Amino acid sequence: MLTKKLIDVVDTEHITAILPIPKVQKLIVATKSNDVHVYYRDTVKYKHFQTYPNLLKSLHTEESTIHEFYYSHELLTVFAKCEKSIILLNSTNISQYDKIVDKRGIGKCWVFELPLAGKDESMTILIYCTKTASKLRMFIWHGRSYTDMSETSLSGKSEPILSMEPSKDGIFLVTKLGVYFWKFKSLNLTRIDKVVKKTNNSNLVSLIIALESIGNKSDASTDSLTDELMSLKSVSTVTKTSGFKGFWNKKLNANNSNLKQSRYLYKKRNNVYPSLIDGTTGYSFDIEISPQGEPYLIATEIDQLIDFNSNFPNIIYNIADTIILSNSEHIRLVDSETGFSFLSLHIPEGIKRVHILDEPYLIVWTEEDKIKLYHYQVDDSYEHEFDEDEELLNYVNQESEFCRLWRKVTFYTYFLSCPYSLELCSSSNPERSLDLCAMKLRDLTVMFCLQIYNRYQQCLLQLIHQNCNESKYKKIEKNIVENIFSKFILFWAPPQLIISNTFPKRISNYVEEYGNKSHSYLPMLHDKERDNDVKKEYLTQWYLPYLTDIRRHIKNLLSPTTDSKIKWNFMGRSISQNLEFFLVNDHDEMDTATLLKLIDTTLFVVYLYYQPTLLAPFLRVENFCDFDLVAKELENHQLYQELLDFYFTKGEHVSALTLLKKLYETSVSAEDQELTSGIKVLIIRYIKKLSNDNLDLIFETCNWLLGVFQDKDGILLEIFLDDSQIAKFRDHIKVYDYLKAIREVIAIEYLEFIIATFEVDSPRCYKILIEKYLKKIDEQTVRTKLRSILDTTTTYDAEDILHLIENKMNSSDPSNEDFIFLQGLLPFVYRMLGRHEEAVDILFNSLSDYASASSYCNGIYVMNREIGEDLLLYFLKLLIKDDSATKSTYLFHFIKEYYSKIDTVKLLKLIPKNKKLKELKELIIRSVITTKITKEEENMTRNLLQVELIGTTHELNQELSNSVSLQQNSICPICGKNFPVFTTDSVLWFTIDGQNRVVHYNCGKSLQSNVKKQPTADKMQLTVLSYNTQVAKTNDI
Repeated sequence: MLTKKLIDVVDTEHITAILPIPKVQKLIVATKSNDVHVYYRDTVKYKHFQTYPNLLKSLHTEESTIHEFYYSHELLTVFAKCEKSIILLNSTNISQYDKIVDKRGIGKCWVFELPLAGKDESMTILIYCTKTASKLRMFIWHGRSYTDMSETSLSGKSEPILSMEPSKDGIFLVTKLGVYFWKFKSLNLTRIDKVVKKTNNSNLVSLIIALESIGNKSDASTDSLTDELMSLKSVSTVTKTSGFKGFWNKKLNANNSNLKQSRYLYKKRNNVYPSLIDGTTGYSFDIEISPQGEPYLIATEIDQLIDFNSNFPNIIYNIADTIILSNSEHIRLVDSETGFSFLSLHIPEGIKRVHILDEPYLIVWTEEDKIKLYHYQVDDSYEHEFDEDEELLNYVNQESEFCRLWRKVTFYTYFLSCPYSLELCSSSNPERSLDLCAMKLRDLTVMFCLQIYNRYQQCLLQLIHQNCNESKYKKIEKNIVENIFSKFILFWAPPQLIISNTFPKRISNYVEEYGNKSHSYLPMLHDKERDNDVKKEYLTQWYLPYLTDIRRHIKNLLSPTTDSKIKWNFMGRSISQNLEFFLVNDHDEMDTATLLKLIDTTLFVVYLYYQPTLLAPFLRVENFCDFDLVAKELENHQLYQELLDFYFTKGEHVSALTLLKKLYETSVSAEDQELTSGIKVLIIRYIKKLSNDNLDLIFETCNWLLGVFQDKDGILLEIFLDDSQIAKFRDHIKVYDYLKAIREVIAIEYLEFIIATFEVDSPRCYKILIEKYLKKIDEQTVRTKLRSILDTTTTYDAEDILHLIENKMNSSDPSNEDFIFLQGLLPFVYRMLGRHEEAVDILFNSLSDYASASSYCNGIYVMNREIGEDLLLYFLKLLIKDDSATKSTYLFHFIKEYYSKIDTVKLLKLIPKNKKLKELKELIIRSVITTKITKEEENMTRNLLQVELIGTTHELNQELSNSVSLQQNSICPICGKNFPVFTTDSVLWFTIDGQNRVVHYNCGKSLQSNVKKQPTADKMQLTVLSYNTQVAKTNDI
C-alpha cells in the first residue's frame, strides 16, 4: 500500500507554534523565547533562512507567547495568536501591519479562504472564540480589502466548538450539543434540526448487507436510527425529527481519546457543503440546503470506520476523500467511508500536532519539539501489505478474501483519484504505473462486483422462498443491480465474464459455445433458478445498456482508423487498449468477430425473449449474430418480417425471396387472397431495396411476379419507377433493355423518370430518349419534352445529338413546321459546343427572333463576360448589317440594354456614321457616370486600408509596451508553487481569456502543448521572460 520515509528533521527547543506554508515551501516556527525561525524547503529538506529574535518584544506588545500560527495566501498574512490578541504579520518579512485585541481572551481560531464568484481573488475569513465568554467573532476580507465583522454567541462555556468548515453562504460549526450554521454578516447561529436517512446509497457493500439483513430477520424490527429518522425520496421533502436533541446529547467523555468521542467537519471533493464525521452516533452526515433555504443533514452509517479506528480521536481531512487519524503515538491515513487504512506511522516520542502539505508529505510536531517531514508513496510491494491488519477484516460477516478484495478496490480508487498521484508513484515511469494501476482497479472492481452479484442472487432466492413482500427490498435490489452494471459499463468489463455470471442460463451457455471454454467465476445456481432470477425490467434497464455499450467499444476495434486499438478514458487517463483488454485472462484464442458474435447473439436472445420491440431495429443494422441460430429462432416464432430484415442485413437475398415464395405457395393453397396480396407487396418492397449488384436477381424475381400475377404494367412501374437512392445508382441501360424487351412504352417512361428524378449522368440514356423523341416530333407533348431536355440539361453528348438533329432535318419527310422546330433546337446544341455565333445567326437571321437572340447573348455574358462581350459585339454587327426597316428598330433597344456590358469605344466605333449624336446622348452620359462611380469606389477602398493600417500599428505599439511585475510571493497558477527567490531561470508570460499570467517555463510549455492539441482553443499569446522582464521570444499559438 503506502510506505513512508523520514526525509528531514528540524530540531528546535521549546516550540510553541509551527506554520507550514506549502504554496511557498516555507516553515515558520515560534519558540518560548519569542524567537521566530523561518525555513525554506528546497527539493527535499528545510533550510534555515532567517531568525527574528524576540519578535513580540520588537513589536512592542504586552503578549508573552505565540500560541498558534494561521496563514492567508490571499492576504499574504501570518496570523499569530497570542493570549489576548491576534497579530497580523506580513508573510514576506514577518513585520506587523495590524493587530486584533480582545480583552476577553483569544480561544480557538480558524482561518479559511474561499474563491469569490466571477473574480480572480478570494474571500478570507478569520474566526475566533473568546475565553471568558461564549462569543464567536468573524472578520471578512474580499481580496485584500477588509469588509465586515460579525459576532454571535453560543449557549455557554459548556458548549465548546469541536470543528468548523466554511461554505459559499456561511460557516458550519459543530459542538457537543449540535450542528449550527452561521450565515455571513448575520448575528445569530441557526441550529440544524433536520436529519434524513440516505435512501439512494451507492455503496454496494452497504446495500448487500441491508438486503441480507431483510432475509435474516425473523421479524420487522429496525435499528433505532431508522425509527428516529425519516427518509427522503427527494431533497424537496425534508422531515423534522422529534427526538433530535436527545439524538445529539449523547455524552462526550471529558478525555477525548476515542474516535467515538469525536466530531469533525470536512469538505468532500464532490460536495458543495461540508460533511460531518460523528463518532458519538456512528454516522456521517452530509449537509445540504433544501429549496426553501433550510440546511439539513443526510445520515449514513460509518460503524466500520469507527470500529476499525476506534483508538484514534484526532481527525484531519486529507484529500481524495481520505482522512488522517492520530493519537498520542500513531498516525493513519484512512478512507473516510470504509475505514480501511492505507498508511500507518508510529512516532514513539509522542505527537503534538500533524500537518498535511499539498503533496504527499506530512509534518509531525513531536512531544520532544522535533519537526519531522515524512514523504509517503505507493510501495511497489504493497500487494503483500493487504494481508496485514487482519483485525480490520473481522467487521464484515464474510470471509476475509472478500474484505481484502474490497480493500484493494478502495485503495486503487484513492490512488488514482489523488491529485498528486504522480508524486505517489515510486517507479521511474509513473505514467505507465498509473495506467497499470487503472487496469488493475478495473479487474478488481469487476471481480468485486461479481461477488456482490452472487451474494445478491443467493439473498434474492432466500427472500423468494420466504415469500417476503417484494416492497421491502425492491428499492435496495434495484440499487444493487444499477450500481453493479454502472461499474461494468464504466470499466468496460469483459463480456465473456459478465454474460457467464449474470445472464440467464439459456444465454450464458453461448460463452462456452463460441469460446470453447466456460468463464463461470461464481458458484452457479441451478439452471431453473438462473433463468428466473433476472427480472425483465432489470434486463432492459441495465443488462442491455451494458451489452450495447461494450459492443460499441469492441466494434471500434474493426475500424480501419483505429489500428485495432481504442482509448479507454478513466479518471483523467487515456489508455490505449486492444482486443485482449476485453477477454478473460485464461481465454482461448478468440478474434474480434467471434467476440462480437457472442455479444450480438446474446443481444438477439435478450431482445427476442425480453424486449421484442427492439428486435426489428437491431436486425436491420449490421450485426454479427449467429446466422443459423437467428434464422431458426425467428422462423420458429413466425417473425417473418424480422427474418426478412435479418436476411437483408446479411445479404442473404436468395434465402429471403425463397421464404417469400414459400409463403406465397402456402397462401395460394389456403386460398387466402388477402395474404397473397400482402406477400406480393413484401416481395416488391424487398427487391426494390436491392442494389445494382443484385440486378439479375431483381429481373429474375420480377419475371416470377409477372408469371403469377396479372397486373404486369403495375408491377413493372412499382418496381422500377422508384425514387430511392438505391435505384439512383442502378445500371439504367441494363434496366432499359430489360423493360424494352417486355414493354417499350414503360422503358421510355423509365428513362424519362430517371432523367427527371436523378439527373443521371449517362449520355447514352439521353441519346436513346432524344432519338425516340425525334421520331415523334409531330406530337406537341413530345416537342415540349424534347425542347425542355435540350435546354435544361448538359449531360448529353452534343455532337451525337447534333448529328441526330441534322439527319432528321436532311431527311425527306420533315414538314416545314417540323424543319423550323428542328432549327430552333440547334442553338441549345451549339451552346454546348461553344458555337455561339452560329446559334445567334439561327435565332436572329433564320428564325427572326430578336428576343431569343438577345436572351442567348445575355446568358453567355453572365457565364463568361469576355466571351459574352465578343458575342454581343457580333450580334451588334448583325443588327447594323441588316438595314431592313423592321430589324433596324432593334438597334436602339440593343444599345440601351447592353451599353454597360460593352466597351464604350468599341461600341461607338461600330455605330453607323449616319446615326445622330443626339440619339446617343443618354448612352454617353451614363457611361461617364459609371466611370466616375468606379473611380470613387477605388479611392474609398484605398482610404479605408490606410485607416486600418494606422489602427493595426497602434495595437502593435500597445502590445509591445505591455509589462508584468513578478514579486517574491507570486505563485505559478499551474503548479501552485512559488517562484524561487534566487534564480536566473526564464519564466513564461501569457495572455488567455483576457488575463495576464506568469508561470514557470516548464509549466508554460506544457500548457502550450495542451492548447495546440485543442482545435477550437482560443488564441493564446506566449512570451518568454527572464527575471529582469526582458522579452526573449514571442510565439502565437
